[in-house]
Amino acid sequence: MPPSRIAVERLNPEAIRQWSRQEQEALGQQVARFAYEMHRALPVAEVWTLREQLKLGELDDETWDIYLEKMLMERVFRTPMQDVLAKRYFALWW
Repeated sequence: MPPSRIAVERLNPEAIRQWSRQEQEALGQQVARFAYEMHRALPVAEVWTLREQLKLGELDDETWDIYLEKMLMERVFRTPMQDVLAKRYFALWW
């Protein structure tokens, strides 16, 4: 049974920029842990199969691979390190 709805606090980049570096890194670690656990529980290959079965690609203006490439490869990140890491890991992942 899926979990009940969880109250969330929406964050925007401007608000996050006001945080200390330590707070920003802690958020990054939490997001990374979440992504790791999600992919461990539901492998990417299984997600793609479900997306195809449910025809989710037909609902989007663009597929995830195109969207992620645009967001990670075509954009320039705030710091050179973020830019290098985003592009390196996207290239490895894709």
